[in-house]
Amino acid sequence: YAFCTVLIMLMLVWAYLIFNNKDFRLGFLSELLYLIVLTIIFKTTCLIWGFAIYFIVWHSIPSLKDQIQFLYQKVDNKSIKNYIIRAFPFWIISVVGILLIFTLIKNLELVYALFFSVLAAVTFPHSFVINRMFNSKR
Repeated sequence: YAFCTVLIMLMLVWAYLIFNNKDFRLGFLSELLYLIVLTIIFKTTCLIWGFAIYFIVWHSIPSLKDQIQFLYQKVDNKSIKNYIIRAFPFWIISVVGILLIFTLIKNLELVYALFFSVLAAVTFPHSFVINRMFNSKR
């Protein structure tokens, strides 16, 4: 009963905000659309592909935009080109490393475990650096 009670209260608050706050309404509708699209993606693809699509579209592209804005103070064709030129060697090294792992290790379960372990290990320092980047903008 507690879950149903909390759910009903949450829906009432959402209804109030949707009808009385234009910013909330627009944000709520866009988040609802994202949720529907992600549900379709994860329902129709395997977990790896679903995560890859989510990660690229909803995380990486906005993050790249923020990084370009931070480094070049604007996001235009010239700054995007400069960013790609500077980042390209790192991307190539990463792709070659991933391809080597996939070709040298034949056990896919081990590859997936290794891939996600490395991903988890990289996430903390990445979060720290991005957090410092945003804090230095203030």
